[in-house]
Amino acid sequence: MSMTRIPFTARDEDRIASTALWGTIVGVTVIASALIDTGLAAYALRGTPLATVFKSLWSAVLGQLVGLGVSIAIGVWLLQASRALHLVARTDIADKMYFRRAFHKLHSAFMVYGVVIIVLLVGAGALVVLSLAAGMSGAGPLAQLAGHVAFFFAGVIW
Repeated sequence: MSMTRIPFTARDEDRIASTALWGTIVGVTVIASALIDTGLAAYALRGTPLATVFKSLWSAVLGQLVGLGVSIAIGVWLLQASRALHLVARTDIADKMYFRRAFHKLHSAFMVYGVVIIVLLVGAGALVVLSLAAGMSGAGPLAQLAGHVAFFFAGVIW
């Protein structure tokens, strides 16, 4: 397959460049919001002794870090896809290669985002089942497990 130029109209190139710009804005916003959210979560724990964090809040901290990692990965992939689309619109070389790169990065971002949504939905269902079971059993270890699952998913969602 030739990785040469694809003949676009000027309007198509402007539309591709606009898509690249908006992809860049979304990518930067995703990364910035994840960093701000993690910073605010850390600020909220500023007076909490580390022993309490590791004993009681470990699941929320783990969920927050997982959410941060996923958000940064998605943001970086969006930025890489946007850069490739920008190169398609504003250069006259290797349009097919840059399009393939953009779609590969978008595929990665959408796939991870979809997996996260599925995991969160399954986790929410598991949380409901655990909470009902804990309520029926009179608390104990099941209630603790339900609490940790809730903190973990709250961390990922926020």
